[in-house]
Amino acid sequence: MQGKKGIVTHSKGNWYTVLEQDTQKVIECRLKGKLRLTEWNATNPVAVGDNVLFTIENDGNGLIYAIDERKNGIMRKAAGRNSQAHIIAANIDQLIVLATLARPRTSLGFIDRMLVIAEAHKIPQSVILWNKCDLYTPEMLAQAKHYAQIYQNAGYSVHIVSVLDSGFFPVIKEHVQGKTSVLIGHSGTGKSTLLNLLNPDLRVKTGDISIWSNKGKHTTTLATMHLLPQFEAQIIDTPGIKELDFFNIEPEEVSRYYPDFLPYLSDCKFSNCLHKNEPHCAVKKAVEENKISTERYENYLGIIQMLQDKP
Repeated sequence: MQGKKGIVTHSKGNWYTVLEQDTQKVIECRLKGKLRLTEWNATNPVAVGDNVLFTIENDGNGLIYAIDERKNGIMRKAAGRNSQAHIIAANIDQLIVLATLARPRTSLGFIDRMLVIAEAHKIPQSVILWNKCDLYTPEMLAQAKHYAQIYQNAGYSVHIVSVLDSGFFPVIKEHVQGKTSVLIGHSGTGKSTLLNLLNPDLRVKTGDISIWSNKGKHTTTLATMHLLPQFEAQIIDTPGIKELDFFNIEPEEVSRYYPDFLPYLSDCKFSNCLHKNEPHCAVKKAVEENKISTERYENYLGIIQMLQDKP
């Protein structure tokens, strides 16, 4: 069968929007039969970011008949299914966390949860952008610098920016160049504004901040891949952070997804150490010696407790 190659940029129901590789044309496609990836226990066989093979049917629409092997993917538990996942996006080069100190406030716990998910699902790198620095008071700027240092010490790239200020554009461009990124952040942190900065032709709808809740109004409902041709890159906007969770992550695995914990894990007395109350724990000692930040460690304990409390 002579097929065409493409990448899935959007999915809705049984239809998938595919960008054809050779012509860069957008084709609406359906699946051929019960196409499944056997190694992924998921309710949706095709996700945004998947590389697919398809044919053009007589009605001008496409028929997907094969999916290339995925290198990674982020997922959530499928609604009503205890053991199956819903793949949100696949074949990701990096996670971009867009955070803010106010309007709305992004907690460090939220950031750590997203970083753990990225590490667990084999996303090669993560970047944190503290946005809206144009609104920061001197005290807030000092706080942002403190937070940035915490994550830089843990091995992550961190920048304090304003996506409304073109002066920060080179820094952002450096991170998106040539990559497929997933953009994560609370509504109102400036995700849509960032997308429009990277490609003004997108004209992504931006949401207002609610004066009642001080939280952003959701403007995105489904994961969508936006093309950034001038950077030879793609960026996937996500449907809202409540859609992501710790699917298939066990409590004893979490410490392996903290890069700043890794140098100490082999020195713990017990191989199954959870770094909570166990004696002779090298991780707790590193925290006491300020080699691991207290904030990161406390967030780690929160993740462990959350996983242990899950039904």
